[in-house]
Amino acid sequence: MKVEQLFTFHRVNKKRKVPLIVLSFQGSAMIWWTAQEREQRVYGNPPIKY
Repeated sequence: MKVEQLFTFHRVNKKRKVPLIVLSFQGSAMIWWTAQEREQRVYGNPPIKY
């Protein structure tokens, strides 16, 4: 997978992968992600970190 190769090349640590990849979400992917974050808050779960 190309994204994993980029993370490896740039030595991106586990905690930074999710915030970085979310920046590239568009359209349906961003709608899905927003719903996931909202669901975490509604049910009192911790935020998605990695």
